[in-house]
Amino acid sequence: MDINLIDSHAHLPHLTNKPTLETLLTGAKDWGVEKIINIGTDLKEHPKVLEVCTNYQNVYCGLGIYPNAERDKTLADIVTKLEATLQTNPKVVAVGECGIDNTGWSNQRPLSEQEELFEAQIVLAIKYKLPLIVHNRNGTESVINLLRAAGKNAPFNAVIHCFDADWATAKRFLDLGLYISFSGFITRTTKKYLTGVAQKVPQDMYLVETDSPYILPQSAQIEVSPNKNNEPKYVRIVAQSVAKARGTTLEEVAYQSYTNSCKFFALH
Repeated sequence: MDINLIDSHAHLPHLTNKPTLETLLTGAKDWGVEKIINIGTDLKEHPKVLEVCTNYQNVYCGLGIYPNAERDKTLADIVTKLEATLQTNPKVVAVGECGIDNTGWSNQRPLSEQEELFEAQIVLAIKYKLPLIVHNRNGTESVINLLRAAGKNAPFNAVIHCFDADWATAKRFLDLGLYISFSGFITRTTKKYLTGVAQKVPQDMYLVETDSPYILPQSAQIEVSPNKNNEPKYVRIVAQSVAKARGTTLEEVAYQSYTNSCKFFALH
């Protein structure tokens, strides 16, 4: 059985060192990665993200504003420019990543401003009938409250990207109808709680991702040393870890996560 995978979250503009983009995408294809969702996190990198999507048939994109990006602009200016960009290319398949980040950045937005920025992007996702890619670091209560409030007015899809919490937290998101996306975190011995989440998550509610060039799977660290950059092909390792946790095969997880990603992002 052939393996077909979708890396549901990669930052191709951040992969600035070798291999070249062409080599990287060819390597992903060789590992069974058929499609990649390329993520833009600020206004400056959005044109780069769109250029890759235009030049490569199987690369799509999500465009959003990271919680601590574009601090020199007003919220109105950010929303106006993001909204205009969302309409420029049919390969824009999601809004995000966006959300809440309370990790002590040196130039971190105050929580109230992060919530306003996130809420504005939820509104855009609903307006343009696009799914939402959610960043959540120590912001679960804010994320849940904002998504629950928005969902009362209009239905929409959202995924908690790079999920890194226990089953109780996962269930709160799932109860809102949100998807869970597993990254290289699930391969790490320090994050065994994610095995329990992968065991219990409904088969039609999870995605797999790399978050390249970040969160390199543990078993890939020797191969890429001293580079230590993650890349889309390693989503296969993530899928293998999910399969192990669920007591099933790589083929089954590849099929299910591919199907889920196509449904979530409306890919054909």
